[in-house]
Amino acid sequence: MQKSTLTRALVYGGRASLMVLDTTALVTEAVRRHNLSNASASALGCVLTATAYLSAWLKDGTSTLSLTLKGDGECGVIHASGDGALRISGRVENPAAESFEKAIGQNGVLSVTRDEGEGVPVTGTVAFYCGDAEEIFKAYFRESEQRETEIALSVSFGKDGLRAGGIFIQPLPNAGKEIFERAKADVAACRVCLQAEDVSAGTLAYFQTEGERTEFGFRCRCSRERAERAIVSLGRAEAEKMLTETDAITVHCDECNTDYIFDKACTNALFGDKT
Repeated sequence: MQKSTLTRALVYGGRASLMVLDTTALVTEAVRRHNLSNASASALGCVLTATAYLSAWLKDGTSTLSLTLKGDGECGVIHASGDGALRISGRVENPAAESFEKAIGQNGVLSVTRDEGEGVPVTGTVAFYCGDAEEIFKAYFRESEQRETEIALSVSFGKDGLRAGGIFIQPLPNAGKEIFERAKADVAACRVCLQAEDVSAGTLAYFQTEGERTEFGFRCRCSRERAERAIVSLGRAEAEKMLTETDAITVHCDECNTDYIFDKACTNALFGDKT
């Protein structure tokens, strides 16, 4: 199975961080799982790319992140999640949006919740008044994290299929305004690299630097074990009642569009029956 990649480097003499993401495999898998139209794929793909970037800054593999973009566009609510191990997944309320321009909407709220395992999750929220995912995430970093970040996001559809990726440059503290101005110009110049087969190679060549590459992909944190615990939490009486109405209990995960099916024997086993 193909993997998406994330490449990190320092640029401008160590005064800014560069991250280049090739998320073609990630977004392609989201399209397959949710049967997305091109417009819905474009909107969710940009959100998934940004989610991967945000997840890369989490403390460790047990830290988690949840992102919700609620706009007044055709897609409705877009949700994505990730963790420090770069397990990324997501969904869109309307998988059949028709308009790229109206997919996200012109008004809404982006919320990002981080849980670093310290007991109190932290949520950052920003209102937006445009349908451009790049501008929405720039506003989030500027207003919620007080970090100016230059961003390029792309999901394109051509004769060779779907391509998706992103470029993020974030000046380090006290880097100076001139570094951010350089970042804006350089991200604009590198935007063409997002259409290349190897996004990171072209971008790193432009900056004349090398980076550390990490592979990741579409992977939900759901599991059959979690589905089992959900059924047990219902109690035996409720589970048996459900089985009188249908041949099996189905636990559905919206995030990855996976069904976990438990017939009568499997369900009874959850409550200690060995037969």
